[in-house]
Amino acid sequence: MPDARVSANDFSLMQIPGSRQVVTWAVNEKKMGTVRKFDITNMRIIARIDHVYPAGTAPLSEVSSSIRSRLSNDKKAEKIIAGLTTENLGSLDAYAAKMESKVDTVKFVNFTTRNITGLGFEPVLNAFSAYAPLNTLTPPTKGNMGVYVVNVLNRTQGTETYDAKAQKNLMQGSNAYMLQMQSIETLKNKLKVIDNRFVFF
Repeated sequence: MPDARVSANDFSLMQIPGSRQVVTWAVNEKKMGTVRKFDITNMRIIARIDHVYPAGTAPLSEVSSSIRSRLSNDKKAEKIIAGLTTENLGSLDAYAAKMESKVDTVKFVNFTTRNITGLGFEPVLNAFSAYAPLNTLTPPTKGNMGVYVVNVLNRTQGTETYDAKAQKNLMQGSNAYMLQMQSIETLKNKLKVIDNRFVFF
């Protein structure tokens, strides 16, 4: 299997059932290069410690590749958008031909849709589905997985009536949960609590 990074509170190694013992050993083993064999259900794992990172913020060397990838994607999107904007294209087919892509249709998308079929999490498309003018091409816009040009063909208003009290209760419940989680982390930081759960499981 490829190299895997684990932290003390991971429940398993790469989602392999019963592999928590490998994680426990790894976070307690301080010597780099140490090797150990683990026999778990239908599998044998030979694990080796290649790096040990101290608690706290990840070193730049470990996150530089993901940062570089993100910045590279942003620059690519800027270049694509600039190139498409100067073309003054007038249809989705023209954009698709220029981008060497294809026109596709997604349905049942609203402002709160978390996952769009075939695309994943694309908040910009949620916003277009709710607020873009009908039958009008949007300008090329950067998303998480690419550059999109959208034409909203139809928008159906929901039939359910707005219940202000229910919405208020929903928001209060969500905020209460968020505040509860944040307050626990704040207290842990202020009281300098060290999380040693990994020692016991």
